[in-house]
Amino acid sequence: MSRVLYACGLMVLFSLIICFTTLLQSVLFSISGCALIKRLRMKAFSSMLRQEVGWFDRSGNNSGALCARLSTDANILQS
Repeated sequence: MSRVLYACGLMVLFSLIICFTTLLQSVLFSISGCALIKRLRMKAFSSMLRQEVGWFDRSGNNSGALCARLSTDANILQS
């Protein structure tokens, strides 16, 4: 009987360890994904700032399109 209880206890312990490590993995992947998205947006924005003035006059490069590009392109990568 004690061997059965010992085996059940080990199974419960291993299950708890697996649940904890899975949760930790999800949290750490989420944190690293957010850091990657932030870095991507910063690089894209700094690249936009280095463009010539004429680049902003194009219809596809107005302020609304650039803001939309910064938000949607990074979110596509995250999902």
